Amino acid sequence: DRSPSWAGAQYFYNFITENEADGPFGTAVDITEVVPGDVIQFGDGYGNFYHTVFIVQTGKIPSKRNIRIAAHSYDAYMRPLYTYSYNDIRFIHIDGCRE
Repeated sequence: DRSPSWAGAQYFYNFITENEADGPFGTAVDITEVVPGDVIQFGDGYGNFYHTVFIVQTGKIPSKRNIRIAAHSYDAYMRPLYTYSYNDIRFIHIDGCRE
């Protein structure tokens, strides 16, 4: 009984980057364009993305060394991005929310 767009990484990506109706919408961006509140997704290197985390802090120029994230896994908060293992990564800037 949960929404696929919040329970699966690929469903979330499709929803947030294609949504033209009410609700949040965003754009895939380069790491240097992210800000707190944006999203990171981890992938396996075969085009399958499996985990979504939220950015809570970045450096002046965001990089894998200075981004801190929050996630439900292991109650992570302010966890350094560089401590995660992944084969692929993508960044989603939350552009806004329509009413």
